[in-house]
Amino acid sequence: MNIVGRAGLCVLLISTASCSLAPLTPRVDAASVGKNKVKLQSNLGPTTSLGVLYGVGESLDAGLEFEQNGLWSAWSRYSFLNNPSGVSVAGNAGVFGSTTRDRRSNGWYAGLSISNQVTEKLRWSAGYRHALLDYEYGTDIDYWLRTLEFDNPDDGSVNGQLELAVSIRVLPHVEFSLGGVCQHLFKNTDPTRSDDECLPIIGFSFVRL
Repeated sequence: MNIVGRAGLCVLLISTASCSLAPLTPRVDAASVGKNKVKLQSNLGPTTSLGVLYGVGESLDAGLEFEQNGLWSAWSRYSFLNNPSGVSVAGNAGVFGSTTRDRRSNGWYAGLSISNQVTEKLRWSAGYRHALLDYEYGTDIDYWLRTLEFDNPDDGSVNGQLELAVSIRVLPHVEFSLGGVCQHLFKNTDPTRSDDECLPIIGFSFVRL
């Protein structure tokens, strides 16, 4: 199945399964939320998720996220270049884990993101994230893993994720983002199987408190 076909199938599965064993929630802003500020994040695609981000300092944030299938992650972001009204550059890192039915997944990731707040209501962002994970699965969900070209735990143990998004402020405290996320499986050695998955970023919103 080509990338377009598999991406379409993955979108259909969004309501029942996350399309990755590592977090897929994109980072659509490299600027810090600000000291003692809180941002709630709700994501519809590439996977349904809910998260909260807290400004520990003027350039340091800490957050918690929960994605489908019980996948949780704790992460932080440090904005090396912190310009809420211009170009920002940030590093982010996190740990994650999930135990659902007879599947277990845990690991960590680190990445770099850049964003540009072009106007008060318009921002574009791009980033890369590298994840190392360990997982196990059983026979009752093997069909799902085969759909995503995961035949054994080594296939998805190392993956890279590229993100590109445009965010539009539709209300004073709400943003809507559209874009794309692509993951690459570095451990896939079978040339007959694709090692890439691309999915849309849809309906990403923020509420700042």
